[in-house]
Amino acid sequence: MVIEDMVTLGRTLFFQTLVPNADPCASGVETWTYAVDPQSGGRTLHHAFVDHRSSNNADTVISAIRQDGEGGLTLGQTPDSKYELCTGLECKKVFPDPSSLGRQSWRPIVE
Repeated sequence: MVIEDMVTLGRTLFFQTLVPNADPCASGVETWTYAVDPQSGGRTLHHAFVDHRSSNNADTVISAIRQDGEGGLTLGQTPDSKYELCTGLECKKVFPDPSSLGRQSWRPIVE
């Protein structure tokens, strides 16, 4: 189930889901953070998560990672102008879609 509000970074939509523990008597949950293309609803075409690559093929885009914490995403910018997505317990570096950086549109000024 989606547990918090979604967060956008450029043309990437991040959201988090909560998976209850299989044993209803045990404590704990798993939270997964997803990066999707909001236009298609599918995985992004770029590596949104900096430190996560497929062990079989480094070019395979990873669209979800497990993050510790019980929900809540905060998007921030580090002093070196990089981006990070944080839960209450940890932060993961993320990349925006390269096509969403820089000037997105312009219009000529007619004199």
